[in-house]
This record gives sequence, structure tokens and C-alpha cells, in this order.
Amino acid sequence: MTKQEQKDKAYAEYLAIKEPAYKEYQSIEEPAYKEYRVIEEPALKEYQAIEKQAYKEYQAKCNEIDGKEEKIKIIDGKKYKLVD
Repeated sequence: MTKQEQKDKAYAEYLAIKEPAYKEYQSIEEPAYKEYRVIEEPALKEYQAIEKQAYKEYQAKCNEIDGKEEKIKIIDGKKYKLVD
């Protein structure tokens, strides 16, 4: 038997072990992943809705801050910013 034939035989033996193990893994993983998605999707949507609203409030606050007219008073030629 040549080296390549020996390698091919060893690879076939590897696949004979690997493939059934992978199929068994998939038979466990797929249902578990589906259950996870059933829980995860609504939770993600709820988080996104909360985060979106929070970001809108943040933007509104920034716009409010940017829209405020700064009160500056000049005393003795120096500018002072009045703080509320």
C-alpha cells in the first residue's frame, strides 16, 4: 500500500468516526437552538424597542441642550458664562 493509500484509509476511518458524532451533535443542537430562538427573538425585540426609545430621548436632550441660548455676561471686559 502506498503512502497516499494509507492516508486515504486513515481519512476514511476518521470520517467513519466523525460523521456519526456530528449527526448526533446536530440532532441535539438543532432543537436546542430552535428553543433558544423562541426565547431570544422576543427578548431582543423588547431590548431594541427600549434602546430605540432611550436613544430618541438622548437625542431630544442633546437637541434641547444645543438649542439653549448660552447666557454670557461681560464684566470688566471678560466673558462669563452663566450657569442655571
